[in-house]
Amino acid sequence: MRAKDITEGVGRITKQNQTVDVGPDEVTKQAAKFGNKVDKDGRPPTLSKKVKGSSTNVAFNLGMVEGKQIPNPKNTFLSKSDTAYDFIRVGKTISNLSNAKKSDNRDEPDVMIVPFGGKKEKDHLKKGLKKAGYKTQDADKPGDDAQVDENFADGKVKGKSIDEGPKDFDDMKLDAKGKQDSIDYFYRTHAPSMGKPVKAGKLGSYDIVTVTKGPTTLMFLVDANDSAVFYVAFDKYQDGVAIGNVRSNGTVKATDVYAYLVKKYGKLYSDAHQTSGGRKIWDNLSKYTKLKVTDVGDRLVATENFAKPQFDIEWEEANRYPFLDKLGKDGWIELAQTGKVANVNSNIVKKIGNTGADGSETLADLEPEKVERLKKAMKSGTIEMPIVMKMPNGKLELIAGNTRLIGLISTEGKAKVWYIDASKLDENFADGKVKGKSRPGRVKKSGASCNGSVTELRKKAKNASGERAKMYHWCANMKGGKK
Repeated sequence: MRAKDITEGVGRITKQNQTVDVGPDEVTKQAAKFGNKVDKDGRPPTLSKKVKGSSTNVAFNLGMVEGKQIPNPKNTFLSKSDTAYDFIRVGKTISNLSNAKKSDNRDEPDVMIVPFGGKKEKDHLKKGLKKAGYKTQDADKPGDDAQVDENFADGKVKGKSIDEGPKDFDDMKLDAKGKQDSIDYFYRTHAPSMGKPVKAGKLGSYDIVTVTKGPTTLMFLVDANDSAVFYVAFDKYQDGVAIGNVRSNGTVKATDVYAYLVKKYGKLYSDAHQTSGGRKIWDNLSKYTKLKVTDVGDRLVATENFAKPQFDIEWEEANRYPFLDKLGKDGWIELAQTGKVANVNSNIVKKIGNTGADGSETLADLEPEKVERLKKAMKSGTIEMPIVMKMPNGKLELIAGNTRLIGLISTEGKAKVWYIDASKLDENFADGKVKGKSRPGRVKKSGASCNGSVTELRKKAKNASGERAKMYHWCANMKGGKK
């Protein structure tokens, strides 16, 4: 016999249809064994006095079908994640919240947590999970389900902040495939969801691709096959940028990327809560590069290590000026030591005389030997500062370091210089008008000549070296109006 062939039905049991085994109150008796109460027709009572009407115990009114929902237990909350088995990791984190790290969050599926200790325990657990990098959201109100609302997790509107996971390096102990998969995810999926990728130059043989949203930038190093090999996130912070999430497949040194960011933004700050991997990068940055790393309290900060000029050596440049020549070498050094570090950019440099850093010269116009020294210095992170002086007539003049200033302005758009204020020196020692006639035998003695156009003199300077090249550049600057 099949189920569809059964047509008999009993309904309410009365004296008329009872049997030896089943009496009129049999349903009530059997239900009572399980602690349940039913009416004479075997129906359970309503579960809420708030529900009115004659059918208060049907599925809809009990919240058991779409349209109404039984609320989750009081103090229930959710923990946001994205792959399987995270309930194991969440449980491990909860059991030892005092030692929880941001790297404990691996981006896995949402987990519902029902604390037995009430609101106090709930708040404690949420605080600990947040420390470990998990997003949490209350889920004990009518209508709350078991999924974290992406737009309002913890009451924050999506887009206001970006959770990039472990900070300042990847402490997730991934194997080579896991690291590459992580980089691919950020490059192929996460970054495009933030905005349009932009090519922003090269670092070594790799293209630099960036995506920026608000204060946050994701930067990738991409090979010729459009495969990302390195990823770093950073935010605008004070007068520079602060490192966030970092991923590397091992083909690029993180210190090289950090050094690039220092050159581009001037100052690079660590994350406020470094992982052990992050601390190792900063240790290496301090040990194996010439960048200056300083502890500023809650963070570390890296800057280029601009070296103070060697005033005794630069005397050969300074003594071209009559008023400095009259001071003598010792007097020059004493004056130079009163200077200070100053910042100049591509606009300010246009007000500085005796330099081609305003765009009238490029590195290709300068002595190859000096250019090569500059490139090595820039790569090492230690650059001797050019010397700029405020002359007694109030004008700015480059005293020494033309190659360095041109190189820094042309590649980075800014530079640090050693600024000397000589504006208050006795005018008798500072006739700016006769500067061009100072030490009249120096040009001739070097074998150079000021005859020819500015272009011709630049070409001669490029093909010369030493004092002769300096004099050709000096003559070109004089003819070009850079006095």
